[in-house]
Amino acid sequence: MTDILVASNNSLKLNYPTELECHPTLGDLHLIFTTINKSLEEIIDNTVNETTPKLVATAMAIKFDEYWQKLDQSSFMIAPLDPNIKLSLYNAEKQHKAQQYIENLYSKYSTSNASLSSQTNSLQLTSRNYFKKTLKRSFDSSSVTSELRNYLISAEVDCEVLSWWKAHANNRNYKNIAKMAQDYLCIQATSVPSEQIFSVAKHTINSLRNRLDPEKARATLCLKSWYESG
Repeated sequence: MTDILVASNNSLKLNYPTELECHPTLGDLHLIFTTINKSLEEIIDNTVNETTPKLVATAMAIKFDEYWQKLDQSSFMIAPLDPNIKLSLYNAEKQHKAQQYIENLYSKYSTSNASLSSQTNSLQLTSRNYFKKTLKRSFDSSSVTSELRNYLISAEVDCEVLSWWKAHANNRNYKNIAKMAQDYLCIQATSVPSEQIFSVAKHTINSLRNRLDPEKARATLCLKSWYESG
């Protein structure tokens, strides 16, 4: 079971290599959940007998699916905004679904920005430049979807996602997408630092964790001792 925690922790460290406290964004959930799910499937598939690891992995997989169903839709909108991931982790069916979600979200942002721009321009519009403005709006609307398409088909980059978008915030090629990233990638996957989530350095039972029944407490302490002994 500890392999699952190690794999998940390693996934986080790829994006958060420093020792400072870092808070994963909601976009990291898909990568982490995919890693956990793969580890559970390997344990279930590679264990022939109904041993304790297989039974535990099966129970974890059931509970895992319940959480994943609640988060799956959010990941469809947010994972594509991560330049490290985009649509690369999805199979063909989910790629299509994720692209639909992100396109619908993108259309709302592009429409909102176009409306705001139109209101501003209308105050300065004269008969002399009317046709020029009309042609420009026509050109802008035809190139709206190309912004999202060009972003999605460009190669993934190995980066820290928030720093990458900060550097590209004023990039004209990503005007609408940068606003989407600003609004959605600021959502934390958890308020607890990743190092604290996967740490076994704390005491299993303390003033905040003293409601385990004796059987579960003994089992937890046993697993902790196995982990520490290697």
